Amino acid sequence: MLKNFKKELKIVADSAVKVLVENGINPDIIVTDLDGDKESLIKVGKTDSIFVVHAHGDNIVRLNLAANFKNYVGTTQSKPFKKIQNFGGFTDGDRAVFLASHFEAKKIILFGMDFGEKIGIYSKTKVNDRNTKLKKLRKAKSLLEWLAKKTRSQLFTTSIPIDGFEKIPYGKINIIIT
Repeated sequence: MLKNFKKELKIVADSAVKVLVENGINPDIIVTDLDGDKESLIKVGKTDSIFVVHAHGDNIVRLNLAANFKNYVGTTQSKPFKKIQNFGGFTDGDRAVFLASHFEAKKIILFGMDFGEKIGIYSKTKVNDRNTKLKKLRKAKSLLEWLAKKTRSQLFTTSIPIDGFEKIPYGKINIIIT
């Protein structure tokens, strides 16, 4: 489906990069804390895609991966400093929405970010981390609901309902984008 939207800007969480690359889709912007598929990140990193790399205490050893990226900017969840930005958000997925909102995207369509009990296969969550992952997703959803009250962007989701987002079926995406 996304192949049909060549002109639309695609901002994706790093967990989506592998499946997009496998389907011949090159994302424009990747929001990442570097825990996605390493090979896919490096492959896309050689293109003109822009990486929004989030540094935190758990990924310090992976930060050198960003040296493989042609274009990247650093982010934080605390006070911005020097060239490090804070666009908002908590997980890669909701940070992507915050980023799009920050740059005043007219419409933002959230694909594949499900806040239910099922964790997707590309999420790389170990069985013992499931409860932590679900807590993070609940926090991300609450931040998106907060953002929905503040942003000027029209917000849509193809997944479970999120307060402030219009729930749309995949078949309506053509109508929304045009």
